[in-house]
Amino acid sequence: MTTINNLIDRVGGIDTAKSMLKRAKAKNLTKISYQIMVGNVQCTTGVFVNDLEEAIAQHDQLSGISREFKVGMNKFNINNYVFFKPTPLAHEIYENYYSSVGGLKLDIDSQGFAKLQLHSFMHIFGEVSFVGMGRNVSEKCEIWIKDEDLERVI
Repeated sequence: MTTINNLIDRVGGIDTAKSMLKRAKAKNLTKISYQIMVGNVQCTTGVFVNDLEEAIAQHDQLSGISREFKVGMNKFNINNYVFFKPTPLAHEIYENYYSSVGGLKLDIDSQGFAKLQLHSFMHIFGEVSFVGMGRNVSEKCEIWIKDEDLERVI
């Protein structure tokens, strides 16, 4: 895995590696040359397309996610915040959940949104957050995520 990660890191990370591979395959290249900065010196180096393709495949296999599954997807860390417009039911559930520590209330911003880390939202509201119940904890059963918290996979 060290060799795989070294090659992936050397070209600038997995997303850069996949982008380079895609462009190289479109042009039927067998080697990719690129420039890097080493201190104040700009150097030209390269990688064989087959080696890069193998490193990417091994990286994806070790990460447990197939390349097909990743195409067109984003990653989101469940420690990041989600935003939602709470309904009266959400307020009731939240206050009941925290009743043993003084009945905390949801903090609502000027646009009517509350925010919680995704794992907290799931823990507190998970059992009642589904379509078809008739009473939702958020308007239209929606949560909002900031673009900056999404990481494009490919």
